[in-house]
Amino acid sequence: MILRLLKLMYELQPVKTTMLKSCKKIPVIDSSLQKGSQVPLPRVLAKILENNGLAEITEGIMSQQDLARARFSHMQQKGSLLKIDDFFYVKAKESIRMIMAKAKTEGDIVTLRTSEKMREDFTDIANVRLSGILRALQLGGIDIIEKNCTIEEKILINIIHNIYKQWIKEFVELNDR
Repeated sequence: MILRLLKLMYELQPVKTTMLKSCKKIPVIDSSLQKGSQVPLPRVLAKILENNGLAEITEGIMSQQDLARARFSHMQQKGSLLKIDDFFYVKAKESIRMIMAKAKTEGDIVTLRTSEKMREDFTDIANVRLSGILRALQLGGIDIIEKNCTIEEKILINIIHNIYKQWIKEFVELNDR
């Protein structure tokens, strides 16, 4: 339930969108949108317009270079959790899926290799970050790293922490009273 709400929050976030064609009236928006204008629209609406050839989302898509840079930084700073954008995981996963779909439809081997490299970099970043989070939970230092966690990671921390407390209560604590 919480994870679905997180995805919904992501879909409702405004994203910079360039209009490819003018639109007189769109439900939810009071004004018309002119060709060539850049407007912030909820991601879900921008995707619909993009799928219909009316607009192009111009922000939020991660490139292979973005993920490679993030991976390099994380590998250099394994001992600490670096600050990254909220919705990093959702954005990265969506970007990789888009590149993979493009590679399949175009049959382009270079694009396919790019998507594979992005997938590897993303997995490495997630593993380094998850290791840091689990280490902080184990050592009781979650307060120190939480400020650098994404919204997805904060939800994960909350879930794991609650399960951990319940497990300790059930299997470790001795209630002699």
